[in-house]
Amino acid sequence: MMKQKCSSKPRPHGCQQCDKSFTSSQLLRYHEKLHSGEGLNSCEDCGRQFIHLQTLRAHQRIHTGEKPFQCDQCDKAFSMQHNLIIHKRIHSGERPYQCQHCDKGFKSPSNFNKHQRIHSGDKPYSCEHCERSFSDPSAYREHKYIHTKERLYPCNQCKATFSSAASLRQHLRLHNSSKPFKCQYCEKSFISTAKRSLHEYVHTGEKPYSCEHCGKKFSDPSTCRRHRNSHSAAKQSVSAV
Repeated sequence: MMKQKCSSKPRPHGCQQCDKSFTSSQLLRYHEKLHSGEGLNSCEDCGRQFIHLQTLRAHQRIHTGEKPFQCDQCDKAFSMQHNLIIHKRIHSGERPYQCQHCDKGFKSPSNFNKHQRIHSGDKPYSCEHCERSFSDPSAYREHKYIHTKERLYPCNQCKATFSSAASLRQHLRLHNSSKPFKCQYCEKSFISTAKRSLHEYVHTGEKPYSCEHCGKKFSDPSTCRRHRNSHSAAKQSVSAV
């Protein structure tokens, strides 16, 4: 099994317009296009912009519902080839990304990288509007829309709009009752990877959400938020005395 180290690569190439940094000058140049807007490819359906035309074409399948990548072992189909590759590991049992700290294995690099931050405590995604930082990029994107109020992704089956493509995809599964994300430890299935991850913490015992006031850890983010609010309420009660 291939082992992936849980240490972050150096990022010596820093953007002069924000606090992001990158492992190569090429990645930095790609990122700088997001600031300049030069050479970007725009989606005609939602206006979202992409650096690579190939990424735009893959994104457009969210709007068309096209799923050209079919699993040869079941009836699942996917809009992107890399999702099919990860899915097929359910059948093979392969988990090529293994943590060197706890030996837990993962089917996808994104889940592996997300798990790494449990050990490192790294929160590389910083909000430019407030002081909050995030370990998960999807949580960071969702948070940003609290400030901007942007909701760029409309549902083509109802009037709902969403702040991210992931939220739209999750919503669309409510229309077709799809639960494509199966727990790797039991038979339960879920409409999103986020809901599956929360469930899997029941099996692994992981508690990635911590209270910044007292250090207590939680497996569920909503429970963690309620706990943090209890600190705020206690402070208000003391100050009112």
